[in-house]
Amino acid sequence: MLPTVIVVVVLLISAVAWMERGRLSCAVRALFHRRSWFRLLEIKALPVGISLRQYRPEDREGCLKLYTDNEVGQFPPGFVSVFEDFLDRQDLSKLVLCENDILVAIGGIQLHPYLASHCAWLIFGLVAPAWQNRGLGAALLVSRIALLPQPSASTRLFMTNVAKSQGYFERFGFGAQGTVSGYGGPKFPCNSALLDAETWRACRERANALGLKLPDLGVPKVEIDRLSPAQKPDPLARGRTGFSKLDEAVLLQLGGLISLLVIRHHNNVMGWALVAGSCALIVWGGIMYRRELRRRKAKA
Repeated sequence: MLPTVIVVVVLLISAVAWMERGRLSCAVRALFHRRSWFRLLEIKALPVGISLRQYRPEDREGCLKLYTDNEVGQFPPGFVSVFEDFLDRQDLSKLVLCENDILVAIGGIQLHPYLASHCAWLIFGLVAPAWQNRGLGAALLVSRIALLPQPSASTRLFMTNVAKSQGYFERFGFGAQGTVSGYGGPKFPCNSALLDAETWRACRERANALGLKLPDLGVPKVEIDRLSPAQKPDPLARGRTGFSKLDEAVLLQLGGLISLLVIRHHNNVMGWALVAGSCALIVWGGIMYRRELRRRKAKA
């Protein structure tokens, strides 16, 4: 009986680890690199006329100009297509800073649920060269973090950044987490920091103190296997590419069915517990399958 139980447990753990390898790769990074906490620094008062709002489609040309103005010496040739995809995506929150309705900064944030905790990715963060070193970058960073839901446990903040800004983000507590290749392209440094509820509340208070009104905008919870329509997925940040939700549901049901077939002794507590767990896997896989079919039908 015990060898059978061990085999079933190993198979189930292996299946879950394979399906969740994109998320696990993010979480495991923290085990091999420095564990650091986000630090809220003092932010200088913003220039008069600076306001915060949600990105609008009509901001696209202004944002592309921001990218062009910051491109030389920071982004590799052709990387603008990644920025264009960022502007077009609906599965993340984008904030802009304006000076009397003239766009001067943009940044995005996205939330990835992971088991009982969350990982948030800070995506881009561009400030017009004429407005740099005036507190706008820090204000944009704090405002994006303030958009996140209040962490019940710590939320891990991830970002990739150009080498020029490495020291800047280290001041906020972002520690090195190796490198990732953006959309299968060149490698960028990856940094992360842990955010707790107290610091999250302090970020919201700091944004208000700076005179920035946070928009009524939630941060989308996005499955980490979301594929970019224009680029190859990052094997770390984008997660798996070979399994759909339907595949996962079928694998869960198969796992439950296999465990039912190999359990021979039902006359003890452990046996009945395994039977109950196997049935739960089969039922949950069926529920997932039906939900995904309805979602695809509604989307079509």
